[in-house]
Amino acid sequence: MKHRPGAFSREWLWVHLIRFSLLIFGAVGSFTPAATPTVPPQTTDLIGPSSTLADLLAHAAVRNAEIRAVMAEIEALRARVPQAEALPDPMLTYAYFPRSVETRVGPQRQRLAVSQKFFWPGKRDLRAAAAREDVRAAKERLNGVRTALAFRIKQAWYEYAYLNRALAVTRDNIQLVTRLEATARSRYSAGQATYADILKAQVTLARLEDQWLTLTDMAAPLRARLNTELNRPVTAPLPVPQAIDAPDVSLNAEDLLTRLHGRNPELREIRRHQAGQEFNRELARRENRPDFTIGVDYLDMGGARMDGVPDSGKNALGVSVSLNIPLWRDKYDAAREEATRRTLQLRERETGQANRLTAELNMALYEYRNARRRHHLYGETLIPKADQALAASEKAFATGRSDFNALLEAQQTLLAYTLEMERSRADQAVQLARLEMLVGEELLPGAGPAAADPADNQAGATTAFPQSTEVRR
Repeated sequence: MKHRPGAFSREWLWVHLIRFSLLIFGAVGSFTPAATPTVPPQTTDLIGPSSTLADLLAHAAVRNAEIRAVMAEIEALRARVPQAEALPDPMLTYAYFPRSVETRVGPQRQRLAVSQKFFWPGKRDLRAAAAREDVRAAKERLNGVRTALAFRIKQAWYEYAYLNRALAVTRDNIQLVTRLEATARSRYSAGQATYADILKAQVTLARLEDQWLTLTDMAAPLRARLNTELNRPVTAPLPVPQAIDAPDVSLNAEDLLTRLHGRNPELREIRRHQAGQEFNRELARRENRPDFTIGVDYLDMGGARMDGVPDSGKNALGVSVSLNIPLWRDKYDAAREEATRRTLQLRERETGQANRLTAELNMALYEYRNARRRHHLYGETLIPKADQALAASEKAFATGRSDFNALLEAQQTLLAYTLEMERSRADQAVQLARLEMLVGEELLPGAGPAAADPADNQAGATTAFPQSTEVRR
């Protein structure tokens, strides 16, 4: 058969295939490359002997594995947004008729069709909005991970600092009891003391040495705990904290509660999920609306068998519109019911979480005030008096006006009070860090209302407590 203009040749197929593809893709939109993940690379370990708590927190912010995992999750969720906004891929259909379909103007030989599905107005926007809320919820989760990590690092750091202070106090007391034992031996040689005094000093010294060994053994697990949070080897060296920074902050319970409900990352994450669920709920309501498919068909026609037929062999072009019929209502009703129940679940979850966090905040506030009160009590009252009692007992023992038991009891009392003051200082710092984790922001001295703190009436202004554990003799 002689080739005629308009015949469906290979060149014709490729030219028209490209034209139709460009037509559809131009209507859908241009291709946008995926965003490159922004998870920061690991940096060199810069923690040294002079590093501070702030240096450790900065190091953990870029090295902690949990933070890096959540940041990767955020990037993954962000990649869902263009997926939710996109239309389905267009469909390209080619049909060849082995036995031509005869028509008045000639046989149908081949068919090329391109179609594109379009969602009911608003469905794509709702899906994209829900995906964006998932990203925002993940960002709030990242804030929660960061604040929880900061608390764990501070808690481990303050425990490590307390351990070093306890070791220093115990070491000073070992030196003191060693000197007292030597004094008891001298007095025993002179017939001014009994052998029981020497034995009591040795028993006390053995107990202090055992306490020293216990504290020394505790250093390794504390270092491992802190290094784990920093994503470092558990045996990596750490700087030695010189003192525990326990700022004297006046806290108002109502103000803290307001901050908790407004800024706590866990509650904010739930609210972001609630916002996203509202979009999903509206989407479920619209799912029973039909979606449309628009197509273009091109038919390759052969010449008519009879001469003189108008439009003989003229290729045909057709436009089609189709839509799905949302006939089965049960599944749409079930989707709306699911969305409603999930919304209710998130509301109840927020209520339960808020109640739990409120109780935790009240307990942390109590623990903070209790530690603060004990800090003032031991630092301002008990330790100075115990120090004076030890000096008086030592002087009375040297002149024979007191026995050795009173001297050892005074020494043990001063040791216990000193350790309690260091313990209360660490507890105060830890509970302040816990409160900061709960309210989602730093609590600085003078930053909050001070009128509602009953502990303020006891001590007034901030008091500087002695850092040295040396006793006066």
